[in-house]
Amino acid sequence: MRLALLVSLAAIACSPATLDLSHGHGENAPGLQTGYEVTPASAYDPAQTATAAADYEARAAQLVYLSFDGEKIIGCSNHCSDAATNRSWVLGETKSVPAFDHTPYGKDRAAVIADLVARVRTLYQAFNVEFTTTRPRSGAYTMIVVGGDSALMTSKQKVVSSSPADCGNKNRSDIGFVFANAFALGVDPLAVNVAHETGHTLGLAHVDRAGDVMYKYLQAPATFSAEALPVVAADGVCPGTAMQNALEVLRRNVGVPLLTSAPADTTVVPKTDFDPPAIDVLSPMPNTVFPQYTEVSIDVAVADQSSLATVELVWLWNGSRKLATSSSGNRYQFRLLVGQGERQFQIVARDAAGNERTTPATFIYFE
Repeated sequence: MRLALLVSLAAIACSPATLDLSHGHGENAPGLQTGYEVTPASAYDPAQTATAAADYEARAAQLVYLSFDGEKIIGCSNHCSDAATNRSWVLGETKSVPAFDHTPYGKDRAAVIADLVARVRTLYQAFNVEFTTTRPRSGAYTMIVVGGDSALMTSKQKVVSSSPADCGNKNRSDIGFVFANAFALGVDPLAVNVAHETGHTLGLAHVDRAGDVMYKYLQAPATFSAEALPVVAADGVCPGTAMQNALEVLRRNVGVPLLTSAPADTTVVPKTDFDPPAIDVLSPMPNTVFPQYTEVSIDVAVADQSSLATVELVWLWNGSRKLATSSSGNRYQFRLLVGQGERQFQIVARDAAGNERTTPATFIYFE
């Protein structure tokens, strides 16, 4: 069965909503409306962008702390959002968010939370995002506060959840809110709502497609669509965005999980192929100079007489190995956010017969 209620992109920009589940926004779509606002570029501290670039380049996972035990949120201005200090503009002023009420979902609190977190992790398993229920002691992390209800909102009432829309995931320390104590439709819809608000903090907008995690109405089950979908412009979008492919945005903003070692090759191929793959680095050209703290796309063509097993980027700045962000035919693309200074990379391709080729280091610069 599908359940639907209207959810947020980021905070405080939509018209007042209704809690009447018999009334919906759209044909036969019962819902609870939420509001949001895209964080303006002027609100970012330059250090936030630098931190995001360094973390992404080092392939550090985006850490998301799911808080269920209640939080005192300190109100602040200018779209501030900092999980480590509990400072957020979303609620409008300093408020205490009560602990998550698990009783509508089951008697065993630990079991309910474990089930919820497992479902959220499944929705993000293809991306470099890690979820924890223990507050990290250091480093940047996003916090999603689960609990309370929409009465906590000063500027907007009767919403089911709210988070800042962080275009480009420039701030890895955002705070989002899921007002779980206001509704109890089951663990699966709650997991989708948590994933939805997390998506906003990672740079995703609302899309006009039922069944997508970022659909304006909360529906369960839901997944991140693999196709480009129209965004809901009235709710606010990141600059220059009319269509959104959630997979591409998340791969760009947080990446895919780091491949620490090549997967085991289970394909049995007669040893008639003794030639390694041919690799052609299409772009960037050696010694290309880019602006500092920018996203770079590395495009390569790889061909082999049998079949390819793996194609990886080796980022010599830290020795990490990265899978391609996307591929089409024999073309592979790696996209990553880079800080400043000299960088070197290599491409490693291995075919099903076990032959491997590594390109010479390509030098590029970020100034």
